[in-house]
Amino acid sequence: MIPSALLLTVALAQVPIWARVVDDFGECREFFYKGAEPQGLDRNAAKICQQYGNDGSFYASLYSTSHRIPLYSAYKFDPTCRNKDGWESGDWLIEPQLLSPAINSSSMQPEKSYDREALKSKQAINEDYSNTGYDRGRLNPNSFQCGDGCKATLTLTNSAPMDPSYHALWREGEDSVRDILRAQPDNEGTAYLVTGTVPSPDHRVAGQNHPEGEITFMSLPQRNSLLANLYAASTVQIFKDDCSSTTSKSEEILNKLLLSDRLVTSEDVLKKLPSAMSQSADQGKLPSNRSSIREPTSCGEGKGVGSYNGGGLDCMDSMCSSFGKKYYWCYTTSEGSWDYCCQTKSPFSALHGRTCKSGNPCNYYGSKYLWCYTTDGTWDYCCTQ
Repeated sequence: MIPSALLLTVALAQVPIWARVVDDFGECREFFYKGAEPQGLDRNAAKICQQYGNDGSFYASLYSTSHRIPLYSAYKFDPTCRNKDGWESGDWLIEPQLLSPAINSSSMQPEKSYDREALKSKQAINEDYSNTGYDRGRLNPNSFQCGDGCKATLTLTNSAPMDPSYHALWREGEDSVRDILRAQPDNEGTAYLVTGTVPSPDHRVAGQNHPEGEITFMSLPQRNSLLANLYAASTVQIFKDDCSSTTSKSEEILNKLLLSDRLVTSEDVLKKLPSAMSQSADQGKLPSNRSSIREPTSCGEGKGVGSYNGGGLDCMDSMCSSFGKKYYWCYTTSEGSWDYCCQTKSPFSALHGRTCKSGNPCNYYGSKYLWCYTTDGTWDYCCTQ
């Protein structure tokens, strides 16, 4: 086994792994919807056309050298790629040109070739993840790529700190998105994706992706508004013209994501989470008070949906799910009391698994209870303004 490992290391070292730090995204603009990069983010961040070998760029990244974290990676979905597990072998690489534009060639290299302290002034290095309890979470997932494109994701300029107990939930989200996109007809067009971060202003290595958090799906206008608030920017726009997000097709995709069973009811994730968190806490890597994969989802008062007023009890550890019923419910007390519930805190999540229309988020609208018109042409009670 040792000779094989040595041969693999040598083979990888001989492969040219390239990335170009550029003044603009002109040479890798193909990865942006209508050729337009996201607007309203850090203007001083470095632009990188991520390459591998001689096959050109595979995706684009915007990297904050002050926070030492990527702000986003933009990439396209290839429906012909059937890679599911990804490519995990090899060293995580760094981008020398972030240290100095004068460095010759566009080679992305192992960090051992450079002074670590100098590198740390501009970008993350592998040492930043050592003994922290955090994994390297890829913005452009390797499971979305094939061949050299998969290998090109193995760079710290494409990774952000991720709580290991959150990784399984994130991976299931990736699987849901991939399955929905793959099910679309080939002539529907090209799927453009942007995955990003919001760096903490206090420059901590570990961000706020706590396991008690949740994945929330929302419309692009709503997401732009949220990001503008988080970035303290006047406006943020991820996709030009919001990628026609108010069309019925977009609402259909959002509805499928919101109703994806694997994001809330996967028994494998729920079974693996407690042991993974217990092990991490015992090692002193993660706070011991992390006890749930997501925040509790609000339930209504009493047992009837008609009494729902948005101020009810929280779901207990059973979480909000259908549990074999035609509606979503959860236990609210240890004595066995239950109530209807919503699966997420999104203002577009309705009570019975339906989705609020993009222009009609959850609100009172003059009533004593929260409700909205839904994408199936009816209405329903909902949970969060």
